[in-house]
Amino acid sequence: TQSTWGNMVHLIVVSHGMWGTVRDVSALCTMLSEKFQDCVVVRAETNSFLATYDGVDVCGARLYEEIKQYVAELQKQGHKDIQLSVVGYSAGGLFQRYAITLADRDGFFETVTPQLFITVATPHLGARSSEKSYFGKVWNKGGEKMSWIYGGRSLKQMFLADNEKEEYEPLLVQMSSPSSPFIQSLTKFRRIYFFANIRADNTVGYRSAAVAAINPYVHQSASQINENNQTGFPSIIRVTRIDEPTDPVKIAPGCSGWSTSTSVLKGLGVLVATPLLVVQAACMFGLRGYHSISPSTRPTFTPIHRSYSSDHLSSTLPTEPITIAGEDVLQSEGAITLAPGQSIGVEVDAKDDDVVSDADVEEEVDEQSFESLGKHAQTIYRNLSSLPIHRVDCCLPEPHTHGSIIMRRPHNRSGKKILEFMCRLFDENNVLVK
Repeated sequence: TQSTWGNMVHLIVVSHGMWGTVRDVSALCTMLSEKFQDCVVVRAETNSFLATYDGVDVCGARLYEEIKQYVAELQKQGHKDIQLSVVGYSAGGLFQRYAITLADRDGFFETVTPQLFITVATPHLGARSSEKSYFGKVWNKGGEKMSWIYGGRSLKQMFLADNEKEEYEPLLVQMSSPSSPFIQSLTKFRRIYFFANIRADNTVGYRSAAVAAINPYVHQSASQINENNQTGFPSIIRVTRIDEPTDPVKIAPGCSGWSTSTSVLKGLGVLVATPLLVVQAACMFGLRGYHSISPSTRPTFTPIHRSYSSDHLSSTLPTEPITIAGEDVLQSEGAITLAPGQSIGVEVDAKDDDVVSDADVEEEVDEQSFESLGKHAQTIYRNLSSLPIHRVDCCLPEPHTHGSIIMRRPHNRSGKKILEFMCRLFDENNVLVK
């Protein structure tokens, strides 16, 4: 969709995640296009289905080449003032982080102005489960061993298992290093938002998507969650600065331990899923033989992350908050900007069918200690938690919310409220206003 004014144009690039296609993000792109006709909204097409196997670095490089083509076309049309915002869903958020780093290295932001950087249910801390539970240990080990079938290099990197020779840290750890170009390029964006499901996201957990030490909602009933809604906007429970201390966990009566019903349900789920996973693995294995993304079709680029050794990374763990240049830009008039301890509220009337009921929230208490994240995820958390990132906590009623948060399919209608809120952020930040 394209409708611009003068020489100024705002480009919004939206990318999907693993095994995905442009269809996954169509609802968001359509909503942005309808609401903001004076902009260019594109669905990144370069990484689709099995192409997402090639690695965060390769997919990021491919995405950067696609963004360059869009910008070159706009410049050819005579637009000199180009604003750029990016949205990454699931693994697409990691692809976007790598892409903007390559762009920054090439001096891309000398002629293009970075505006909003948004990720939705993105595994910033990786895809590993709790290191303190039996289920988590089985999941993590299985992910490490089976990633080559289910997600190739990309999934292995998300399981933080891409440093077998231990010559360098896992890619996601390197992408969080305070002195790395990954952080320098990310903080050039005017505003950064991480959207995360607080419950029932069985693909990317809250802690990984929100970059949180614990999930403060895991012990709460639906009524408690709804009472603590600080925004007044349906499905959006809270918007906070990521460097704000996490609220103490409030224990709901009857939810002080691992519930028997949850354990039984998860056990039955594993029994039912096992044969399905075997069949899926066979199909994936067959598809690998027809994998269309061969080394000859991969983009030629100089990787960024391997230039950082493990010694360098271990010596750069943050001991104090990072000072970000351009603070005056971050505090621009009319923008949603939160200091630690603040939250936002949007005056919108909530309907009864938008509220999550107590029956929709299961009693679930997982091993939520910070140590259960594992060594590498802890390092990533420490590195990212001092950045000026806004965390958006989302609560949806479905039994599996990973697709709903982006309204990936038409039946995921509850996610529409979240997409409307996301559009509201563009408005509030005066990014798309003439």
